[in-house]
Amino acid sequence: MTDMLREAWPARARNRVIAYWVLGALATLLLAKITADFGHHSVALILRIVSFSVVGWIAFQRPQWGIVILAGTLPVEMLLPPVKFATSMYPVMGGATLAGYVVHHLIIKKEHPSFTWPHLFAVLFLFWISVSNPAAAFTRGGYLWFMTFLQLTIFLWLTTQLIRTERERMLILSAFTGSAVLSALWALPQVQFGIDSASSFRAGGLTGGPNITGAVYGIGVVFLFHLATITDKFFVRLGAIVCSVVLFAGLASTVSRTALIALILGLLFLFFTDFQRMKKQKLQFLILFVLVSIICIPQGFWQIASGILTSILTGTDSIGFRYMQWEAALSMWKDNPWAGVGIGQFRYAVVFYGEQFVPFYGLGYGAHNIVLALMTETGFVGTMLFMLMITTSFASLFRLFKEESPARRQFAAMWLTVSLMALFRGVTADTHFEKMLWLFVGFHGTPIKLAVLAPVAAKVRNLISPSNVSLHSPVHAEPPETTKPA
Repeated sequence: MTDMLREAWPARARNRVIAYWVLGALATLLLAKITADFGHHSVALILRIVSFSVVGWIAFQRPQWGIVILAGTLPVEMLLPPVKFATSMYPVMGGATLAGYVVHHLIIKKEHPSFTWPHLFAVLFLFWISVSNPAAAFTRGGYLWFMTFLQLTIFLWLTTQLIRTERERMLILSAFTGSAVLSALWALPQVQFGIDSASSFRAGGLTGGPNITGAVYGIGVVFLFHLATITDKFFVRLGAIVCSVVLFAGLASTVSRTALIALILGLLFLFFTDFQRMKKQKLQFLILFVLVSIICIPQGFWQIASGILTSILTGTDSIGFRYMQWEAALSMWKDNPWAGVGIGQFRYAVVFYGEQFVPFYGLGYGAHNIVLALMTETGFVGTMLFMLMITTSFASLFRLFKEESPARRQFAAMWLTVSLMALFRGVTADTHFEKMLWLFVGFHGTPIKLAVLAPVAAKVRNLISPSNVSLHSPVHAEPPETTKPA
């Protein structure tokens, strides 16, 4: 009966209905937030229960949609209520997705899971933070960091198993960008520009902090640039331009200089990739985007943006604070070069390095750099494992540039751009525990071939083989005679 229904109801129609249900659940969450803001918490609770019952059932029945929902809700994370014993709704939705994958893919369809090099290094990183400083990973500071990275590792693995085609990846970014537009519309009324970043009231939208919000909006602009250049439909291109301006206005409201630099570099990289073939479409998008942005973005943002280089060179406002954090991090790493002070412990250990590095108001903050945070908290070994996870993931993406199909090369360029933008945020922030970075890492990776590991396995078998292990007490040879000193 189920097979007959599936034949009568095409997959595209089913996906369209599921998308409507997901959009309805997202609208219900937004209504729940508005209702809670007006003090009607009981009504808001009922709306949230209904919404998450719907998305939980969808994630279990269609695990691919579970990944879409997880990615699509990252830009509107503030809509998700906290859950007791789970910190947020993400572990709950991830659990439903994992259960759906096990039931529908491993048990019913009897699929064989794949394992890539990023998976291996993610597991090794999880193992390292557990054995190098167990107290930090499990008990210290009142936060269970082991569970955080375990969830991220499962998220990384599930993304690779369930999202395999370009169409599915485009759906992921479409959901991500659509939620980002909603967050940007929420952020625009919040901003108040000052003379610089420190004196401005920075918007966070529905994403969270201003800096990660700006990074999310920048990724959305790059995806819309790609969408506008590959489509032949006028209204799709027009909608992409309008939404990209809304996202850029949202980015301006966050006053995030790191996000602005990442967006400029990302657009330039995508603009010059395969430029001759798509010159007309790219020029049209950029010209319209720049003109509308100049007209719509307030003058206060451009004044702040013009002082980015001066702030970097002179170390003024928050950039100077980051410089002091980085000096403290380097000193901390020199004292603990191999194992670090423990995952998540920089903010507690920095107090021992005095105010010669960090002023009083800076004590208790993170290192504000992904590499320095990893070096100080996990040492050289943990940093290398994490960076190998990143590099092996991105390296597999470069192979798509060798494809003969221009469309696939353009897609690879866009995907590499947004992945690097997610990584670039780590220049001024601790992003090694952010779901957005792990999401983009999980989309690509070279499968591990058993032939590569065969020599290692052979050596292990030789060491533990019965022929090399004696059940009797070993016979100790007599030590050689030595000439005694006179």
